[in-house]
Amino acid sequence: MSLIIAELSNNRQNRMDALMGLPTTPYVQNADQILSPEQTVRIGFNYAGIAYENSFYQSLGAKSLSSSMAVIACNEGSGGVGLAHLTHAGNPHALSDAGEEALRLMMTRIGGPLAKVRIVGPNLRGPSVDGFINDVLDVLAEYDAQVLSADFRGKESVHSVAVHAGAWSEGLVRGSVNVFSPLAKGTSGAEMTRRIHEMVNLEGMIHLPNTTGGRIVCSGGDTLEYAHNEPGVF
Repeated sequence: MSLIIAELSNNRQNRMDALMGLPTTPYVQNADQILSPEQTVRIGFNYAGIAYENSFYQSLGAKSLSSSMAVIACNEGSGGVGLAHLTHAGNPHALSDAGEEALRLMMTRIGGPLAKVRIVGPNLRGPSVDGFINDVLDVLAEYDAQVLSADFRGKESVHSVAVHAGAWSEGLVRGSVNVFSPLAKGTSGAEMTRRIHEMVNLEGMIHLPNTTGGRIVCSGGDTLEYAHNEPGVF
């Protein structure tokens, strides 16, 4: 099940309801066997990154998704994955200009209409958060993005997440367990244990230097030279 945002009505509440009806995000089992935080690029607020399975850095991650959002896309034809880490502007009803720039660059490089998207965060609720989310949906609609899952507004969502270019078909990489969401309350011990086993500690993700001054901090093939943990610009 998936949704193409451009095919939905322009009614914002209808779009939100449709996305809330999507299945929750699947997470890779035993992800620690394929993803190393030390080889995962942390994407800061209002930046984006691209990775491929043959890149030096094959995975991208984001933290602090309580009030921010990770838009994660994949072009299954090229094998490229992208992650844009977005925040709202000073006015919480709106996507920030820097975040919109990062999102558009990421979607363009991933392949626009060929992209499949998963949305994680924000975990907060309320009209202002809905405005932020709908601004993101407006951009995704322009790219005919196909949304596979959207976990926000009380759905079982995580506060940190990663994507590995070689494991898109299996899902994302869980960086935390949200025990405060409505769906988590009353979760059986076996289910919570499964979620904990999916989790990878993403504290060790690396920062790359932003050498271009743009919103893309890594673009797959051109990141081979950055083999060390250098301070990023976030």
